[in-house]
Amino acid sequence: MSDVPSNGAPGSPEYARGPTVASQWPADVDLDALYLSERSEVDELVRSASDMSVWAIENRKDNAMVYLHSKNSERLSYSVRAVTKVAGSVPDVLECLRAVDNASLKGFQKQLHPRNFLDGEVLHAHHADAASVHDGASVESMTLKWLVYSSPKTLGRSKEFCIREYCVLLPNHPVHGNVGVLKFESYDGAAARYGIRGKPDAYSLTVFEPSFYVVQQTPEDPNMCNVTLTFAMRKARGGESVSAGVRLTSLRLAGDLSGMQKAVQQAMFAPAALAGRQDV
Repeated sequence: MSDVPSNGAPGSPEYARGPTVASQWPADVDLDALYLSERSEVDELVRSASDMSVWAIENRKDNAMVYLHSKNSERLSYSVRAVTKVAGSVPDVLECLRAVDNASLKGFQKQLHPRNFLDGEVLHAHHADAASVHDGASVESMTLKWLVYSSPKTLGRSKEFCIREYCVLLPNHPVHGNVGVLKFESYDGAAARYGIRGKPDAYSLTVFEPSFYVVQQTPEDPNMCNVTLTFAMRKARGGESVSAGVRLTSLRLAGDLSGMQKAVQQAMFAPAALAGRQDV
């Protein structure tokens, strides 16, 4: 169900907290400020997705290229970029990525990251209605998610994240054309939750610094999309260098974009099957 602007004015930045597919955001979370802040960065994110000046190729997969940031050795975070092409529309691919209910989240993550995804939950979700969205956007949402991925190097302690996601679809952008952006980063503010299932020491808290997907219709084929994932991961409690667990988990998650075509097809054409496997 879409929400209604709280003051009724067209284009109002204020959002009523109506029913959504997940529980509502707490009233003390300033969604207005969050939306305004995220909107201001959308153009720059789309531009940066095509700028490869600081990225060096790490490996080539069947359907994806993985790149590393040239300054990874100087940072405490590990920055990775993966690029792939997917047959489908920008709205369909973006909808798979944003996954605003538990069945969609678990189903798609299991398909995209079959070796690493362990658990997840949509904690809070908010959808802006058509009267409130920004500059021609047809979809806009703010979601809080809890995610757990296995780590090849953390001695049984999987990597746990609580992330806030902002999603926007701009079907007629004057510069970028038909484009969607999903920005995500770790969140520890009001409503953040950790260790939802499992023993208290089962997870190693890990941080996504501001990261994003850009999904853009290809100029040569309206039925194909370029998908670019750019993210930076680090240990939550710092350290003097990037851990082997962070590095290897980052490379695995980025490399999994080679399977995005299959994951999107499964999500679009077999949603009931994915939902039925959500708790397997």
